[in-house]
Amino acid sequence: MVKSFIVCFLRFPLGENYPMKRRSIFRSLTIMVLVFGLVTLSIPSLVHGMVFVSPSIANQKFSITITPSPLRIQSGADASVSIVVNSVNSFAGIVNLTASISPSGPIISMDPQAVLVAPLIPGTSTLDVATGSAPAGIYTVKVTGTSLLARSVSASLEVDVVTLTSTTLSCGSPVAVGQSSLCAVVVTDSSPSATIAPSGTVNVASNGAGSFTAASCRLVGSITSASCSVSFVPSAVETVTIDSEYLGDATHSASSGSTSIQATPRTTSTNLTCLPPTVVIGLPSSCTTIVTDTSVGQPTPPSGSIAFSSTGPGFLSPTNCPLSSGSSDSASCSVTFAFSGPGQAIIIGGYTGDGTHIGSSDTTSIVGTLKIPTTTTITCSSPVVIRQPSDCIATVTDNSGATATAPTGTVTFTTNSSFPQLSCSLAGAGETSNCSVQFAPSATGIVTVSGNYGGDLIHTGGSGSGNFASTVRATTTEITCSGPVIVGQTSSCTITVSDKSPSSAAAPTGSVTFTGSGGIGSFSADACMLVQGTDAASSCSVSFAPTAKGRATITGNYAGDAAHASSSGSGSITVNIPATPPSSTSPQHTSPTSWEQSLPSLLSALGGLVGGNVFAAGITIVAVVSLYLGRKKLSSETAEKNQ
Repeated sequence: MVKSFIVCFLRFPLGENYPMKRRSIFRSLTIMVLVFGLVTLSIPSLVHGMVFVSPSIANQKFSITITPSPLRIQSGADASVSIVVNSVNSFAGIVNLTASISPSGPIISMDPQAVLVAPLIPGTSTLDVATGSAPAGIYTVKVTGTSLLARSVSASLEVDVVTLTSTTLSCGSPVAVGQSSLCAVVVTDSSPSATIAPSGTVNVASNGAGSFTAASCRLVGSITSASCSVSFVPSAVETVTIDSEYLGDATHSASSGSTSIQATPRTTSTNLTCLPPTVVIGLPSSCTTIVTDTSVGQPTPPSGSIAFSSTGPGFLSPTNCPLSSGSSDSASCSVTFAFSGPGQAIIIGGYTGDGTHIGSSDTTSIVGTLKIPTTTTITCSSPVVIRQPSDCIATVTDNSGATATAPTGTVTFTTNSSFPQLSCSLAGAGETSNCSVQFAPSATGIVTVSGNYGGDLIHTGGSGSGNFASTVRATTTEITCSGPVIVGQTSSCTITVSDKSPSSAAAPTGSVTFTGSGGIGSFSADACMLVQGTDAASSCSVSFAPTAKGRATITGNYAGDAAHASSSGSGSITVNIPATPPSSTSPQHTSPTSWEQSLPSLLSALGGLVGGNVFAAGITIVAVVSLYLGRKKLSSETAEKNQ
């Protein structure tokens, strides 16, 4: 606040020349003294206005702060911000405030429009913004403050006019602990003329035990609404509140929504088994209970204990056992039951549940006997061919456990076929004994073999069954044909069919059919009946009459019989054309030899050599003619021999 003013005017004669180096010529001198002892001098010159400001006063300023900034206003609503003008470097004075908005739309007003500012005493004003019917968008308000000596400072305020939104959150409920619940968030633009879907991020949170697949999700939508989703997996049995918060965007207001999820205990199944199921009085049977988590989602092994109870002649030890985890979704424990007399006992195992699992139970029964129970199994070698023995082994096992002794006695075998009843005596050590018999099938099919153990002094009897398959015996077919032959001469073809399977081979029976390739002859018959021979083989023959030269391939096909499989084989025959002998009355013509062809030219040559020597020429001609006649005679003799 200004407390006093002292104004002094100094006048000088006009028109006088006062050099500036020595003195200044002033029209007036004004001094304003403020309460803070600061001095400002304003000295207009005769020609030009000149202002001299004290250095301490030149640094005095003020600042403008707008709170809150930026300002978010829902479309159609009003809001206010606070404007604070602070002194900088001991500034003191009155600051005039003005405001403008761009682009136009919302209406702004400010009160008061002038504030007094001093050190430690800021000036305050309020800016009101009325959105009215202004469209959603971003606007900028510029606030300007001015003071004496033309000081001016500006500050800007971002005004976000946004449309109202609503957020809806829905989650799957109820779900079991560890089961995922899908939570869908829908953000809707609530304005009457919505054209742009909300965008941005939605944050999610819960007030209970569990976890989200993500702490936020990004909206995706169409004209008036957008949505996204996350999943929540509860980890405790409780009601969980899920909160969603939409943060808004440039044209949409923030909003939030909530819902709840009921997290329920996980379901279980209990399986109880007692082994052995039949036990000698006084010996224990071990009863094991397995509890399994059966709910969907992330399983956890049940914890807690199993309570056992029983009805029947005997007792449990103990009657309660704690569960021990055996896998990611199950746990188990065991007790024993011992009979005090013969009869049947009912065993019940009940799981009471834990903090995240509900209980379940199961029941089984066991039998107490005066003899040790046994198990009888029958195994037979399979497959076998007809007449080949199948070894059938009976195995009898003592089921008493650690104190087992090898069963003794006899096992009797019967079949579903025409085999006679057979038996064998058990032999063994430890807890198991066995013996065997053989069955040789006479036909194809499946044979079921049953074995009955009659027991001994300390073991109960029992029975079991097995089976084996019998198939036909394998064969081979071979063909041999006489040859080579000539056209018009027959070839005899023999077919041999042999039994090739192991154990008690038998000669094949039936017929063999024939086919030939090459088209150069025919068979005396299309088939022949096999005749039993030696070494489990049978044979028969046909004749082949060729009609042209070439090579014929003969194939024999054995169709098989009740005990033998079919087979085939091939052979070949070479057929030639007979030679044609020469006629004895036909004159023999011989072609001239090289000697006969060359004799005239030879004589002519000799004549030239001897020239006019008649004697020499005569001797030479005689020698050549003699050699020629001898050569011709030799050629004739050779030709006669070849005939």
